[in-house]
Amino acid sequence: MSRACSVCCHPSRPEIERRLVSGVAIRAIASQYGVSRSAVARHRNHLRSMLAEATEIRRVQDLVRSTDLLLQVSDMEAAAIELFNDARRRGDEVAAAAWFDRILKATAFRLSVESTRPQQRKDTPIAAAFARQEALAKMAGRLTELLASRKSAHAIIEGEALKTVDNGSDAPCD
Repeated sequence: MSRACSVCCHPSRPEIERRLVSGVAIRAIASQYGVSRSAVARHRNHLRSMLAEATEIRRVQDLVRSTDLLLQVSDMEAAAIELFNDARRRGDEVAAAAWFDRILKATAFRLSVESTRPQQRKDTPIAAAFARQEALAKMAGRLTELLASRKSAHAIIEGEALKTVDNGSDAPCD
């Protein structure tokens, strides 16, 4: 059975480790803290392993946190689609346009994140997301057409009203 690391059990372990990662010479650390050079060298290797493990744990934690954020973006996207559809059913074009803008931004963000992932395949959710993005773009075009035609109709109606007023047929009597 191997003995416990004398540096791991040392009361000044945190200071020894700080000095090791700062690049202080093993000989200087060993003489300052009363441990052998070989013990400090072994602990340096041990410390490297611990730091590598801690780095991997942090990567996993970051991945979990990133996944949670991406799920929140997807949830917000779904909620915006629902609110967009509700606004369309109510005939509220302004709210529909605002929610549509939110959908586009959330989708663009999510797709930009997903497109930076390595090893993309055609059978991933990205392909479905691109198809959904294409459908949203078509809806955006249709919504723009509808809004433009409605504005054109209002302009025509206002133009006819102005012509009527200019011709004097609806002019007020003095």
